[in-house]
Amino acid sequence: MKARHENTESMLCTARAQMTAARNQLDYTLLSAPFSGVISTVLVRENEMIGSGMPVAIVASANDPEVATAVPESIIGRIVQGDQVRVHLASPKATALTGVVSEISPGNARLSAYPVVIRLNDSGDHLLPGMTCTVIFSLAEEGSERDNAVLTVAADAVGKDHSGHFVYLAAKTDAPDIYSAVKRAVTVGQLKPDGYEILDGVAAGDLVITAGLSFLHDGKEVKLMKDE
Repeated sequence: MKARHENTESMLCTARAQMTAARNQLDYTLLSAPFSGVISTVLVRENEMIGSGMPVAIVASANDPEVATAVPESIIGRIVQGDQVRVHLASPKATALTGVVSEISPGNARLSAYPVVIRLNDSGDHLLPGMTCTVIFSLAEEGSERDNAVLTVAADAVGKDHSGHFVYLAAKTDAPDIYSAVKRAVTVGQLKPDGYEILDGVAAGDLVITAGLSFLHDGKEVKLMKDE
């Protein structure tokens, strides 16, 4: 009798464990978005096998709408984060919107266009995800005060590690024509045709080492290349 009771308890525990596992599996069928919005695209079909991390839908948020565009390299250097822009929708009933440049991708020096993200100040009544629009930038004049206020160094002179971006400065030593490499953390801005904007970390007059970045370390002795 005791053995039968223990066997029944064991079967009950097993059934409860199976029920918990089934509930967990059922919970896995419910996907929650991190924000409220509208499903704009469904990427899978019913009964289709999917793997972990595979996207199943694209959700568009009605809050904080953004516009993604691309800017050619000829003018990317005249645009900065925080610039005010105008946005015109293709819909004839839509009114002109305003926005702010929120992101500028450093991109790649070999690309002819650089991704730029515009955060709209107001979505208006006719804005829907996926719409086409025209973005109008107010470009700073080349050589303007804003353009001249930012230091630029060659892209090959800027490195990046776990702590962030950095450059090496050439510091004078007691020996003639011999300099010592000094690692300096910097804050970079846009990637312009002539290199990265340096927002913080170096000052006008600093000597930035532009060659052999992978061979440098703090204290390494270097010589300046003489102009031919």
